[in-house]
Amino acid sequence: MQARTLPGVLAAVLIVLFSTAAPAQEARGSIQGRVTDTSGGGVPGATVEILNLATGVVTPTTTNEEGSYRVPFLIPGTYRVTVSLSGFSKFVSDRIEVHVADVLTVDAGLKVGAITDEVTVTASTATVNRTTAELGQLVDARRIAELPIREGSPVELVILAPGVTVTTDLRSRKAAFNNGLSQFSTDGVGEKKNDFTIDGVSNVANDRVAYSPPSASVEEFKIHTTSYDAGVGNTMGAVVNLVTKSGTNTLRGQAYEWYRGAALDSRNFFDKRADRPKRDYEDNRFGAAVGGPIRSNRTFYFANVEANPFKVPSPNILTVPTAKMRNGDFSDLLAIGPQYQIYNPFTTRPHPTQPGRFVRDPFPGNVIPSGLLDPVAKKILDYFPMPNQTGTIDGQQNFQNPTAVAFETYYTATGRVDHNIATNHRIYGRFSWDFWEEVKDNRFDNIATGIFLNRKNRILGLDDAYTIRNNLLVNVRGGLSRQLFPERRRSQGFDLSTLGFSPQLVSLAPTEIATFPFINYDGFQDFGVSESGDGYFTTDVYSVTGSLMWLVRSHNMKFGSE
Repeated sequence: MQARTLPGVLAAVLIVLFSTAAPAQEARGSIQGRVTDTSGGGVPGATVEILNLATGVVTPTTTNEEGSYRVPFLIPGTYRVTVSLSGFSKFVSDRIEVHVADVLTVDAGLKVGAITDEVTVTASTATVNRTTAELGQLVDARRIAELPIREGSPVELVILAPGVTVTTDLRSRKAAFNNGLSQFSTDGVGEKKNDFTIDGVSNVANDRVAYSPPSASVEEFKIHTTSYDAGVGNTMGAVVNLVTKSGTNTLRGQAYEWYRGAALDSRNFFDKRADRPKRDYEDNRFGAAVGGPIRSNRTFYFANVEANPFKVPSPNILTVPTAKMRNGDFSDLLAIGPQYQIYNPFTTRPHPTQPGRFVRDPFPGNVIPSGLLDPVAKKILDYFPMPNQTGTIDGQQNFQNPTAVAFETYYTATGRVDHNIATNHRIYGRFSWDFWEEVKDNRFDNIATGIFLNRKNRILGLDDAYTIRNNLLVNVRGGLSRQLFPERRRSQGFDLSTLGFSPQLVSLAPTEIATFPFINYDGFQDFGVSESGDGYFTTDVYSVTGSLMWLVRSHNMKFGSE
């Protein structure tokens, strides 16, 4: 019966495999090897147990007719490999470090003896990866904990990998700013040609990373710069393969805070020289994480929350109309040169001698009569502040706001649950959420300028790993990555009637979405400006991955699709 069923399963998997083209990235590690006797011959039927020292979870298997075994889907951590068979001494290889995407070989040599006898070897002789020629850089938990990460996102550390070139112009690399974190090139393939995953689930929005979890929730990650694995693809560049922390049998937690701000600084050299006030900025990142058992040796949880309110200095030098200009008097500009002459548009008429051309009369003295000044325009001009510095001879750059800031708010929460249904069946689920809001471009401390930018990530990952029999394993994983990017102007809900617009015009714009009018001035600061327009766009990435591992004699075959 088994001989008939297995080819059928394999055929079905192959059909699915060749009908799809998108590969998947495995975030967990594997331990494999061969069990031999003193003559070097393979030992079939030996019991192999892989013990996670932190969780107490045991994954058993049995060697095949060649003495080979393979145990995949091991979360990063420290393991003990035990091999036993009646009539032989027990073999133990202790403290084996399994990292993200590792395939480690632990061969065991059994000696004739009582099963109570034990031969123990150190992990240094076991952690050998003989299965792949790929290049990359592992960033483990120690590096994440001890290396300085200025902006708080561990993804910053991708720059440790050989062949990685940072392509930002000193852009902030905070978790809130996914553009800066995505700006790097690998082995010369160009900027933003990389892929990102969390626990094997796609973590991209357009051409950049979608979500950057806090350092406290990241176990480790690996940046695969050159991969020859058919299960890795979807990009010309590198794959950043990140794994979140899982709970253990020990209850552990942490609380942390990182702060810097103007309150701790003195005025810098340039502010002192220009007699300017100290730039106002503040960056406060704080959070807490906890993980532990729900049921010892079986079910575990881990959760992390973090907040980061901060202010970014945004000093600016702008051009605003003078008091005389607001009353239509541009005579000071005419004194500079005739190129500043203003003409009366109501005197436009055909040129007397040049058909197809028109002429207009200049305003005497370059002064617009008060009767031609529109009352709506005069009310709009009131939203300009008065000049507060001399500026250039033609009135440019006559206003400065050295203490202007952009207000940023970032919150994130991520949680994970791992459950071992049986020794041959494991599942886990993770949900991550974040919210970022930026209030910026408020040039004059009024409603005429300024926008709200938001980004919201919702990322779900579910995984089910099942051992059908010792040489046949199946894994199914699903994920959803949703990123929303709303934008609105600060003036949303503005009452247009306050500017003097007619009731007929005001009625055309619903009050709840009406904004200060967009006005483009030649030479002055514009009003009602947005970046992409009021509204939002959403990026959804759905992924479902299935893979089958089949150990045949000394060969391991893997089939899958996404």
